[in-house]
Amino acid sequence: MDGTPDVHDALRPDTQGNGTWNRITQTIELLRRYGVECNLLCVVTKRLAKKVERVYKSMKATGVCYLQFIPCLDPLDTPQGQQNYSLTPELYAQFLCALFDAWYRDWKTSTYVSIRLFEDYIHLLMGPSLIHISEPTRRRGMSY
Repeated sequence: MDGTPDVHDALRPDTQGNGTWNRITQTIELLRRYGVECNLLCVVTKRLAKKVERVYKSMKATGVCYLQFIPCLDPLDTPQGQQNYSLTPELYAQFLCALFDAWYRDWKTSTYVSIRLFEDYIHLLMGPSLIHISEPTRRRGMSY
């Protein structure tokens, strides 16, 4: 699910050319009704990297507690960020820093969702004793 409805629908149309954001959110609701947990994976494009707060809020609004973000990069043998969709390393770094700030703000108020990359880095730095980082998620009925 790519960040915001407008960007997602532009990048991920169905076979008739229609956007798929609403279909995905309906499927998420169906999964929730049957107690099936899921993750959302967002491909961060140049356009999305400039809308960090909107991306984070849209993804959180789905009610999914586990988010992952991967960069949309050019092939390794070409200059980075030259395509209209691709990121430069600097733009992706800015995205991650702003996303971390939003995530950390929510973490401090126990309203955060799991962002695997950040939790992985914290566990690498601090060790597995920080497993309690996901406690707010468990209180909402989800297991880590």
